[in-house]
Amino acid sequence: MLKAGRITFDEGKSGYDCTIRSLWDNGVELAVSLPAAIPDRFELLVKGTAERHDCILTSRAINTLEASFA
Repeated sequence: MLKAGRITFDEGKSGYDCTIRSLWDNGVELAVSLPAAIPDRFELLVKGTAERHDCILTSRAINTLEASFA
């Protein structure tokens, strides 16, 4: 699955575009260009839908993040 997403934080003042690689019941895998810039808690918006998830970062690697839903 590849979907466009947006990671937002700082009460919506900051954000990064991302690609949703995988989405499951309790979490998500994201492709991002600057994973070090993403905080441990953020909101994920699935573009083109009303879907939003509060997320807690569980893994950070080169260009990839994994998070669980809060």
